[in-house]
Amino acid sequence: MAAKKLAALQVNTYVGDPSNPVRMAVQFAPLPDGTNHPAQIVVNAPAKNLQVTINNSNYQRIAP
Repeated sequence: MAAKKLAALQVNTYVGDPSNPVRMAVQFAPLPDGTNHPAQIVVNAPAKNLQVTINNSNYQRIAP
């Protein structure tokens, strides 16, 4: 049976009024142990000419 895990998330909102939209998109990916994590987060605020992209990678176990 396939595990039901969150694959993606999208949020559409605005700052102040609807003419200032803000969008956030999150892509999830599994770690080697099966834990799901946000692999990429993109926040876009076109009215402010702003886009931020965060890539999460190279997770490593600290202790056995």
